[in-house]
Amino acid sequence: MPNQTAGYFSLRTNPGDDATTQLMKRELNFILRQIQDRLDALGGNRGQHLHESEINLNVHKLINVVDPAADQDGATKNYVDEQFAIRGL
Repeated sequence: MPNQTAGYFSLRTNPGDDATTQLMKRELNFILRQIQDRLDALGGNRGQHLHESEINLNVHKLINVVDPAADQDGATKNYVDEQFAIRGL
């Protein structure tokens, strides 16, 4: 569960986390901080929806995106391709 420290959201490390989990959490916290800094630079306010703003990723990709659970969640190309295959389209 993320927490908010000094204006940034971060993942807590737990004493029982193995080295791989600790490394992943540090890397994710670094990415979260970069995203939060970018949103601040775009004039976004933390905690508010940015439905009026765009985020330019330039040449960067979003990777390791999970499959959508809610109607308005983003979907990966693979998920969409699988849904078409399941329906025979």
